Amino acid sequence: MKQTLLFPLFVILTLFAGCSSEQNSTDNNIEQTELLTITQKQFETDKMEFGQIETKPFSETIKCSGTIVAKPAGVAKVSSPISGVVIKIYGSLNQDVKQNQILFELGGNELIELQKEYADAASHIKQLKSEYDRIKALYEENIGTEKEVIAAKSEYNKANATYEALKLKIGFLGLDPLKIEEASFVQSVNIKSPINGFITQISVAVGQYIELQTSMVEIIDQSQLQLQVAVFEKDIHTLKTGHSVLFNTLNAPEKSYDAVLKSVGRNLDVETHTILCFGDIKNLSDTHFINNEFVEVGITTHSEMKSAVPESAIIKTDENYYLLAFNKMDGNNYLLNKIKIEVGRVENGYVEILNEIEDLKIISSGVYNMVLE
Repeated sequence: MKQTLLFPLFVILTLFAGCSSEQNSTDNNIEQTELLTITQKQFETDKMEFGQIETKPFSETIKCSGTIVAKPAGVAKVSSPISGVVIKIYGSLNQDVKQNQILFELGGNELIELQKEYADAASHIKQLKSEYDRIKALYEENIGTEKEVIAAKSEYNKANATYEALKLKIGFLGLDPLKIEEASFVQSVNIKSPINGFITQISVAVGQYIELQTSMVEIIDQSQLQLQVAVFEKDIHTLKTGHSVLFNTLNAPEKSYDAVLKSVGRNLDVETHTILCFGDIKNLSDTHFINNEFVEVGITTHSEMKSAVPESAIIKTDENYYLLAFNKMDGNNYLLNKIKIEVGRVENGYVEILNEIEDLKIISSGVYNMVLE
C-alpha cells in the first residue's frame, strides 16, 4: 500500500513544481533575487509613498528655436513728414507711450514756406474761381467765347489741384487749414505716436536738422508680440495650424508658456534649411516678453496615452532602470521586488514605460537614496 501511494504523491509534487516554475518564468520583469527590505522608519524618513502604474498622455514634439517678435501692425517707425529742425524731444528710450502722444516738436524754414505756399494758393484759387465764374456767366449770356471759358476753367482746375495737394500736406501735419489761409502761421509742429507701445529706439537729437522721411523713433506694441519659429525642412510636413506650442526663454528656462501655431511658412532659407512659422502667444497680457528675445520651442504634433510612472519612482543603476514593487509585510518591514523597466519619453514629471508590466503596487516617491546592486 505504501508503495502504491508514494508514486502518485511524487507525480503530484513534480507537477506542482513544474507549474510553479512556469509561473515564475512568466513574471520576467521581476528580478528573481531575494526580496529587498525597507524598514518602516526608513520608509517614513525618506517620505516614501505607494502608488500605481498610471496611464498618461505623451506627445510627439518637434524641437526648434525662435524669437519673440512684433507683428507688422505692432511696429511703428515714426518718420518726419517735413524737413526741419528738432526743437524738443518729449519721449525717452524704453518709455511707454499712448497713441497720439506727442513725441517731438519740429520747426524750421520749410514749415514756414509750406504755410506761405498754402496761403498763397488759397488766395490764388479764390481769384481764379471768381474769374472762371465771371467768364462762364458772360458766355451763358452769349458774351465771350467758349475758348475763353475752357481756358479759365483749365487755369482754375490746375490751381485747384495745387491748392488741394497743399491742403492735404497741411492737414497731415495736424494744422488747421482755415487758420493758415488767414495767415495765422505756426512756428513748429508736433510729431505724435501712431500706436500704443514703448520706445525702443530714438535716432535724432535736439537741434538736429532732418530730411523728409528721416526715421526718428521706433515703437513696439507689446500687445502685438508673437512667436517666430525656425523649423527645419525635414519637420515642416508634420506641422498644421492649430498645433499646440510650448516655449521657454533663456531668462526663465524652468517656466513654460503656451502658444498656438497660426501659420506654417512656405519659403525655405537655403542657408539654414529652415522655414519660418508663427504662433499666437496665449495670455500675452500677463507676460513681460522682450522684443527679439530668444526662445526654445516645442511644437506638439500629436498625443497618445501610455503606461507611465513618476520620475521620482525610478532607480537607475548603470544602464538599467528599476521600480520597487510591494510584495508583502514582514513585521514592520516592507519586502519589495525589483522590477526592470524600459523607459521612453519624459513629460510633465512622468516617464513612459515601454515594456509591459502588470498592475503592481509600487513605491512612487522617495527612492532617491536607494542603491541597488
